[in-house]
Amino acid sequence: MIKNKKGLSSIVGTLLIILLVIAAVGIVWAVLRGTIQGGANEIGLNDQCLKVSIRATAVDDSTGNYSVTYERDAGGEDIAGVSFIVSNSTDGTFYNVAGNIAPNGKKTTLIPFEDTVANAIKIEVSGYLLDTEGNNYVCSTTNEFNL
Repeated sequence: MIKNKKGLSSIVGTLLIILLVIAAVGIVWAVLRGTIQGGANEIGLNDQCLKVSIRATAVDDSTGNYSVTYERDAGGEDIAGVSFIVSNSTDGTFYNVAGNIAPNGKKTTLIPFEDTVANAIKIEVSGYLLDTEGNNYVCSTTNEFNL
């Protein structure tokens, strides 16, 4: 028979503390893992965006639409599409065109007037990529074309 129960209760207490610490570390890791992975994905997308440069070279608004001609510089990987921001002095609207532009490629897109703000004064052009969840990630590097 066990006559000294004090020694046994200190071992059980120590084991319970160790299990609580392991459980706490597991909970903290589960919370932080998503944040760390999300930050790593964003860093990768920003790196890809830095290698992609798209700029508007001409805008014709005489046809009832904005006919925007834009080209891509050499470098960078495939993109998911091009994002346009048509803005006046107080407001702006987004217009996305899906599809890759090859490096050194050139395209023209029609943006209907009714899909934009009135009295537009500039059009900003930027590429966008798809993140790991399939959402559009608009690159922060934009080029402006003043109307």
